[in-house]
Amino acid sequence: MNIKTSKVFDFVVLIIVLVLAFLAFRIISQGKLCFNMESVVMMQKEEVLDKIVEEDNKVVVKPLSQCLPNNIKLSTLISKTTNVGQKLTSLKAKCTDANKLVDGNGKEIYFYERTGCWGNPPVGYQDILEKQQDEINNLNKKFNVVEISCNTSGVLIP
Repeated sequence: MNIKTSKVFDFVVLIIVLVLAFLAFRIISQGKLCFNMESVVMMQKEEVLDKIVEEDNKVVVKPLSQCLPNNIKLSTLISKTTNVGQKLTSLKAKCTDANKLVDGNGKEIYFYERTGCWGNPPVGYQDILEKQQDEINNLNKKFNVVEISCNTSGVLIP
């Protein structure tokens, strides 16, 4: 192939790619392309963990962040190595039309912030911890409880 033929070939390939991209855009915008409901779009920025859902044959993006309690963010650590966004992904969470978070089985998700990270524990701390565990056990009957540690640094509190 000479240089002139190579340039013509490159131009034809570019035109084909542009036409295919245009057709794909038209199909998606008309809602004729099906997406797997389990597909997850994750972006690194906080508050942008989204699920792809299908409504009325149109593909829309519903952010999980709009279903979080006010004091919880996707970047909130629940343990030393895991944040809320990662946990919601592992639970296959989605945001319902009623703005409630549910797991992949449809069970509502509840965030519980644990207590018990005292440098010097208060009087009756064992009762406080026991009461907390009883409360978590009761919540687990109705909800998928995501426990948020009071000490996500992993450093022992003296």
